[in-house]
Amino acid sequence: MKEPISHFYEAAGFDPSLIRRYALGEKFAGIMLADGRIGICAVLDAHPDESILKNRKKPDILNHDHRVVLNAYYNALYNYSADLPRNSDILNRVNLRNFSNIVIVGYFESLVRKLRNEGILFRVFDKDENIEGEGIFPLNELYDALKEADAVIITGSTIANNTFCDLTGKTQTGCSIFLLGPSNILHPDMFMYNNIKVIFGSVFEKYEDRILDMIAAGHGAKDFLNDNNKVCLNHHSFKLL
Repeated sequence: MKEPISHFYEAAGFDPSLIRRYALGEKFAGIMLADGRIGICAVLDAHPDESILKNRKKPDILNHDHRVVLNAYYNALYNYSADLPRNSDILNRVNLRNFSNIVIVGYFESLVRKLRNEGILFRVFDKDENIEGEGIFPLNELYDALKEADAVIITGSTIANNTFCDLTGKTQTGCSIFLLGPSNILHPDMFMYNNIKVIFGSVFEKYEDRILDMIAAGHGAKDFLNDNNKVCLNHHSFKLL
């Protein structure tokens, strides 16, 4: 199966005429469709390219700048397709104490703090070498750790930067992968990828212009996300708390 952006591009294409407005900020890209649905994607080290929005330029699937925009578009297109449980934080939907070898790809500060407070052991890998502390491991040990893990928590931004399949493909049979972050595409096809069990993402009220205004002003997720925006989609074989 092709990686997610390629898969959804083949399935749904990309039609800028469906877009009511967009915002390309320092930390996030946001898309609002004509019917008010909103999708977002973390920018990180990309520079979102509005040429595919304004000039109807054909997207380059391998271009990270284009992929961020496409990710936000599919986020808006699909994240409203089901009635998903709100207030969905991984710690109140998944019992991580059931796992003995947890690997976290991408440094989630609040999650790391909560796991430490709960006494749950984990290993964190992040490309930022300045991150230090208990449970932080060097990136060159990541692939070996993935092969040993029985639970892996991966940031949704790996979809846009095209490292998603490389990471999930390193996990072994029986591992449970949890996708975390507002960039995630909440579509059942995501469960066709190796070991995906729960996808945590975001849904906003339709026509909530405030979200795109804040994105355009350079705000991050902590400024515009609240518990009511946080939802999740689980594989039928995985029971949520």
